[in-house]
Amino acid sequence: MALAKVLLERGVAVDVVERRAEGAPELGAGLYLPANAVRALDAIGVGDEVAEYAAPVTRQRLHDHRGRVLTEFAVDRIWGDVGPCLAMARGELHTVLRDAVDGTAVRYETEVHAVTDDGTVTFSDGTGGAATPTSTAPLPPLRPATGAHCSPTSPARFPPSPAGRARRRD
Repeated sequence: MALAKVLLERGVAVDVVERRAEGAPELGAGLYLPANAVRALDAIGVGDEVAEYAAPVTRQRLHDHRGRVLTEFAVDRIWGDVGPCLAMARGELHTVLRDAVDGTAVRYETEVHAVTDDGTVTFSDGTGGAATPTSTAPLPPLRPATGAHCSPTSPARFPPSPAGRARRRD
């Protein structure tokens, strides 16, 4: 969505496809936004909106796999004057970015079905077409957002969630 906002501002037509239905509950929990991410969001014009939802993160504590504290530090020692670090719900960031593109570039209940080497994209609803760059500079090869070695239709592969092994410390 952030890239869509920047491209739209530069007059480039984009399609953002979302598998979920419009209005479906957001997935995920919280996000830690390090200072460089906050700076980037500010640079694309959504910094004030993000700040409305976010909470400042001033310290970090790192734990080992057993929950023992390894270290704790003030984040400004790492980030200096780059900017603040923030935390916010993933759904709130998604809302800010969706509002920033006015929802016009988002196609719900749609996903990428295929991408060819020449840049032709086919969506699950049967629509699609070739990318039409506005400059004569060659485009880099298309890579799916899931990673350079995945196809757009391959299932995401993630390691098992550590949440299943988490336990409450009293």
